[in-house]
Amino acid sequence: MNVLKVEDISKDTNIFNWENYSKMANKNTHLIKLIEETILKKEKFYSIELVSEKDFENYQRFFDEKRKLFPLFQSVTWHCKENANKLDIKNIEPLKIIEKLPSNTLLHLAARGLTKETVKTILNRANELNVKNIFALQGDSFVELEEPGEFSHASDLVTFIRQEFNSFCICVAGYPEMHPKSQTKEQDLFWLKAKIDAGADFIISQIFFDAQIFIKFVKDCRLLNITVPIIPGIFPITNYKSLKKISTICHVEIPQNLLSTLEIIKDNDEKVEKFGKQFTKELINEVLQSGFANGFHLFTFNRLSTIADILEM
Repeated sequence: MNVLKVEDISKDTNIFNWENYSKMANKNTHLIKLIEETILKKEKFYSIELVSEKDFENYQRFFDEKRKLFPLFQSVTWHCKENANKLDIKNIEPLKIIEKLPSNTLLHLAARGLTKETVKTILNRANELNVKNIFALQGDSFVELEEPGEFSHASDLVTFIRQEFNSFCICVAGYPEMHPKSQTKEQDLFWLKAKIDAGADFIISQIFFDAQIFIKFVKDCRLLNITVPIIPGIFPITNYKSLKKISTICHVEIPQNLLSTLEIIKDNDEKVEKFGKQFTKELINEVLQSGFANGFHLFTFNRLSTIADILEM
């Protein structure tokens, strides 16, 4: 299998040109338009997830012209550690972060524990900041909350956004294996379709380590008339412990052949990282070459060097 190189993508698209990227990044645009235009042109793309943190200088590394890392868009996780219902809107960390980022940024909004009034306040502030794109999520179920909130499912949040605002492009999560709260795969797809029927524009998938699982997921979605773009979520393997941890948190199965290989080298971080980056590249290639996706979304955990290596190997 050929390994994807950044030049293999750039010869098909102009998004890796810094001048074009800067113009696009600072244009108030719904991401669905950028994604559909890219797909229509049969161009390849990637996007990245940045984890919320207070030190904004850490983000600057991702937007340095010399790095030549030009994602179609970037998302910023919610990770609001305090109860947002009790915070002044200007003290909500993700909103402070996104104010400084290019406008082709997707703001996560995890509504679990939030009231409708708080969500409305957050979205009004997002409007003030010219944020056009929201990743509508229910939120982490393993986090204990003082209040249950007014959104039982992510589809309720999508419905609320569509009822109260006309200005946002909405992304939702999809689960190639299955959401841990779903009893069956059919039930899981039912709730995904509910989010799309409520008005979501595109899907970013949960992580997976077998391309065939993602491919089947897309096929199942299309059979249910879920026609919106589905972007595969990719977790770069750099460390054995972090892989095991993320698979447990996300309830994602690690294929036995992958696990067996890593078990042999798990105590050698350098070997694990080298193997993991190569595996991640091959996983991306298999998905892109299948024709079931034109791009991919990298969960960076703010590790710039890892992302650069995966794109440039």
